[in-house]
Amino acid sequence: IDEKPFQTIEFLVRDWQHFEDEENYDQMEQEMNEYLEKVISEREAEEMQDTREQISACFDKVTCFGLTHPGMAVIKKNFQGEVSKMDETFLNLLD
Repeated sequence: IDEKPFQTIEFLVRDWQHFEDEENYDQMEQEMNEYLEKVISEREAEEMQDTREQISACFDKVTCFGLTHPGMAVIKKNFQGEVSKMDETFLNLLD
């Protein structure tokens, strides 16, 4: 049996800005899956090919999740963690 040592790894892409439609969460998920496939697949940039192959060899499932920026309020010095000041799309993606 050719079992991989680990089950799942999920990469979190912070401050993802490339969603076509931030209202359609199914489409956003599909876009991230396409992004992951592009990153993990063999590419001209060979310097990271060993790393990509190692990840694929070690994990049964590799996923990717894009999280938008939480909003400009969170970078202010006086931000106290108020959820109400965070970007709505960011909060919906956390759910």
